[in-house]
Amino acid sequence: MTAGEKKHILIISNDDEFLGHIRDLEMHFPVEFAIQKGSYEAVHFLRMQRANLVILDYTIPLISGNEMVRLVHQSYPDIPIIALIDPLPAVQKKDIINQGAYDYLERPIDIELLKTKIHNFLFSEEYHFHVAVLRERIKKTVGLENIIGDCSAMWKVFNAVNNISKSDVTVFISGESGTGKELLARAIYRSSLRRDKRFIVINCAAIPENLLESELFGHEKGSFSGAINQRIGKFELADEGTIFLDEIGEMSLYTQSKILRLLEEQEFERVGGNKSVKVNVRIITATNKNLAEEVKAGTFREDLFYRIDVYPIELPPLRERIDDIPLLVFHFLEVLSERNNKEVISITPPALDRLKGYSWPGNIRELENVMERAILNSPGKVLTQDAFDNLYEDTITVQTKKMGGNGVQTQSVSDQKTVLPLEVVEKMAIEEALRANNGTISITAHQLGIGRATLYRKMKEYGIQYRKTENN
Repeated sequence: MTAGEKKHILIISNDDEFLGHIRDLEMHFPVEFAIQKGSYEAVHFLRMQRANLVILDYTIPLISGNEMVRLVHQSYPDIPIIALIDPLPAVQKKDIINQGAYDYLERPIDIELLKTKIHNFLFSEEYHFHVAVLRERIKKTVGLENIIGDCSAMWKVFNAVNNISKSDVTVFISGESGTGKELLARAIYRSSLRRDKRFIVINCAAIPENLLESELFGHEKGSFSGAINQRIGKFELADEGTIFLDEIGEMSLYTQSKILRLLEEQEFERVGGNKSVKVNVRIITATNKNLAEEVKAGTFREDLFYRIDVYPIELPPLRERIDDIPLLVFHFLEVLSERNNKEVISITPPALDRLKGYSWPGNIRELENVMERAILNSPGKVLTQDAFDNLYEDTITVQTKKMGGNGVQTQSVSDQKTVLPLEVVEKMAIEEALRANNGTISITAHQLGIGRATLYRKMKEYGIQYRKTENN
C-alpha cells in the first residue's frame, strides 16, 4: 500500500439497522466500504478483493462469530478484525481477542465509538506505512534499518554517517545515556569499507580498571599472578577491523596514555611484554560525559581528547525529538511483539499523546523498556493509556522560556499525590511559551521541541488564541 491510497473496509453483517449507519461512516473517512450479509459471501469476497479492515457482526447466520474470526484471521492474518458482539463476561471477551480479533464493540452499537475505532485503525495504518518507508530511506543512507528518526537532528546524524562511509576517520559519539550510541557505532561500521572485518565493543565502565588494560592490549604469560598463558587483547583481535570504546570517559589516565600511543603510532605492548605489536584498527569512541569539562577537571587527557574528537557526532536526547516518538513507538510495536511472541499491533492516539508528553530521562532505552512492558502486559492487540500509567510516577518536565531570560528553564510537576492531567500541563506550557515569545510560532515550536504543524494542531485542540507577529 502506498501513502494516500484509498483503504477498503469490509463489513460483514445482516443487521439492517446497523447497516443504515454505514452512509454516515462513509462521510467521515476517506475509505471504501463493502457490505456482505453472509459468511460464505464474505469469504468469497476476501478471496477476490483486498480489505484493510474487517468489521464482523457476530449475528451473521450459518457460521458462528468465533468461527468466522478464526477463519478470517488464519487465512488473512494481516487484516485486523473489529467484532460486533452481544454483552459478554470479561473472560469471553478475552477469548475473542485470543482468537484473532483486533478489537470489539458491544451491542447496542455506539456509532460514535465505532468511528473512534476506525479512526484509530487508520491512524495506526498511516504510521505503520511511514515507519516502513522511513526504514528503507535510513537503510539506504546508513545501512541500518533499526535506527529510527525523521527529525532534522537525526538526519544530520544520518548524513554525517554517510559522509564518512568511505573514510577511516576516528569518530567520537556523544549523547546522554540511552540515546543509541552503540547502535550508531554499528551503523558507522556497517557503512564503512571495514564492514567485512571484525567489530569489537568494549564498555570501559563495565570492566574493572585493573583488568581493562589486559582486556584491551592482552598480556604475556607470567606478567601477573594468574597469567598462566599469553592472552591476545581486543585491539589485536580487531586488527583490520573496528573497535568501539564505549564510555571512554571512565578510563583511567594511565590507560588513556596507552590509547593515545595506539592512535598516534598504531602499536602497543601487551601487559608484561616489551615487544611492540602493530595493528591497523579504526577506533570509534563514545561517552555520556562532557569530555571538555573532564579535561578542565584533569580527569581526561587533553591530547587524547583532540585525538578522538576528529569527527564528532552528537545524538540528541529523546525529549528534543518529540515528533519522532510515534515512529519509534510503531517500530517497537513490530519488533518487540515479534520478539515476545505477542500480537500487539497498534496504540490509541490518546496513549501515544501520553508518551509524547513524558520527559524520557532514560531516552530511547527507557522508551523501549516501557513499550516492552506494555506489550507483555497487554490483554489485547491495542495499547491504551492505562498501559502507561506508571510513567507518571516520575517527574514530568515541561520546557518554557521566561520573559527576558537567556535560556530555557525547566519546570517540574512531580507531586505524586496531586498530578495535573497531561492536557492541562501541556496547555499551560504552550500558553506560557507563546506569551514569552510574543506569539511567534516558529520560535515557540522550537523551544517546546515540536514541529510548527503540531503546535498549530494543539493550539486548535486547546482553543489557544495567539497574536500574530511578523515572524509567524
